[in-house]
Amino acid sequence: MPARRLPVLPSATPNDEDRAITPAPPSRWVVQPRAKDAAPQENDASVETLSPTARIEWLCDRRIVCYWASGAARETYRLLFDRAEDIARAWPDGAPYLLIIDFLTGEAGVTPYAKERGRTLNKLRPDLPTMMSMLMPRSVVASFAQLAMRAFQNPVRAIAIHHSREDGVEWLRKMAHLE
Repeated sequence: MPARRLPVLPSATPNDEDRAITPAPPSRWVVQPRAKDAAPQENDASVETLSPTARIEWLCDRRIVCYWASGAARETYRLLFDRAEDIARAWPDGAPYLLIIDFLTGEAGVTPYAKERGRTLNKLRPDLPTMMSMLMPRSVVASFAQLAMRAFQNPVRAIAIHHSREDGVEWLRKMAHLE
């Protein structure tokens, strides 16, 4: 079965007050490796810095979005979830929503506020095919999280835990049948 190409996803560049979405220029599939536990760089065009503790990275020709936090403060999660809602609303109907949640720093984690916002986000576009890779350090907690994630999977949602960004990206590319 030949791999199918998905449309280039919209850029997330806000314009004035309305947070309008502008298209991203096409480019080749490139996964830029970064040092383990290194924060995304401020001058990288594929990085949206929401605050010193919250960033969004666009990977693989803007087909994968990676949410990164360096702490579990409510304001950090509010910024990330507000932006995630904008992205989910603008996501093209024909493309699976491919995302990574990066918990590799060890400082971020699931809080009651994050759980509630996650439930709200899941209800926003329930029919949108979604594939999510959660990046977590190898631990007993990660093993239990993998078991717990099975309860959230359904015909349009697939979730897996990985221990490196490279593994998460590769899994998403394979699940979405991307080259």
